[in-house]
Amino acid sequence: MSNNDIHQLSYNYDSEVDALALRVKEDYTYEVSLEVNPNLIIDVSTDKKIMAFEILDAKHYFEIDGEYLDKADFVITVTVNDDVIKSEFILITMDNQTRKAYRVSSKHINEEYVENGLYKYATIGV
Repeated sequence: MSNNDIHQLSYNYDSEVDALALRVKEDYTYEVSLEVNPNLIIDVSTDKKIMAFEILDAKHYFEIDGEYLDKADFVITVTVNDDVIKSEFILITMDNQTRKAYRVSSKHINEEYVENGLYKYATIGV
């Protein structure tokens, strides 16, 4: 599987703590968690692959009512070079019979934990 393949994600939203977990797979050898900002944490495996995203205070992060986080779809694009990890999250949900998209972008210094490339993740069949 190359970096440009779309990796299918599973996700779970915990409304009690307002945390969203998106995972490529459950079972991997963990290397490090990168705190992109106070709300976004990226988990990286020992082979420098992004394996999971954790979003804390998710309602605030996406500026959305929590009820929509239970039934949302996600498209995530991560671009990595030697210096920077750039991530873009698009949350897609239905709001009063209208499809809406919420977009959040972040940057993080790449301390060579993640292999260079373009990574795509989705919970929908894009």
